[in-house]
Parts: sequence; structure tokens; C-alpha cells
Amino acid sequence: MMPSVLVNTALMNTVLSPPMLLLARRRPKIDTGELAVYLAITVGLIVAVCAISYFGTRLRHNWRYKSPLALFLGLCRTHKLDVGSKKLLRQVAQHHKLAQPARVFTEPQWIDKASLSGTLRSQSMKLGILRERLFG
Repeated sequence: MMPSVLVNTALMNTVLSPPMLLLARRRPKIDTGELAVYLAITVGLIVAVCAISYFGTRLRHNWRYKSPLALFLGLCRTHKLDVGSKKLLRQVAQHHKLAQPARVFTEPQWIDKASLSGTLRSQSMKLGILRERLFG
């Protein structure tokens, strides 16, 4: 015999009255209001996680493929530029007020020593090396 049957048999042999035996065998009622609250909370959490995941993916995709800075950084990564070279090219793009900083990778005139002034002129040696590396 299974242990639960033994327990039930033991209950029958005690001094419990027949109505008490029925109560002992009955399953507890489930409170449907409480169950509905837990179900609503669970569904709400699932919807919130899905919404955050969806909008987070869209934001990351938009930044990655529609951002001028992301394109610039991707080109820096492709050309395996170090931090100093990235900073220097970014300064050149800011000096020329380029809306799309990645243009320094496609248009060599932005890196010409003659078009630069101030602190960028002092970096002309590094810029010359960088220009040779990018445009050959």
C-alpha cells in the first residue's frame, strides 16, 4: 500500500466522526481571485520583458546602422586604428565641422596639412603617417 492510503486508514481507525473524515479528504479550494492576480502579474512581467527586449534591440540597431559616430568607430575598427589615431581623426572631423565624421576615411583632402590649423598642425607628422596608411 501507498503511504497516503495508510494515513487514510489510520485516520479511519481514530475517533474522528464521518464528517471530519470527509473534510480531511477534501482538497483545499483555490481562491480564483488570488490566482487571477498572480496570473496577471506573471503575464505583465512577460510582456514587460518582451517589450524591453524589442525596444532595446531596435535602439541598438538604429545606433549601430544609422549613427554617424557608429560608422566612424566601425571604420576605425576595420582599419585597426589605435586610440590616438581615432582621437586625431575625430579632431580633424570636428575641425572641419563634418556632419559625417566617416568622410575622413573616403576623402583625403580633409587630412591635408594645408587645411589644418592650430594644434592639428603640430600633429602633421602623425596625420601624414595616418593618411599614408589609409589612402596609400
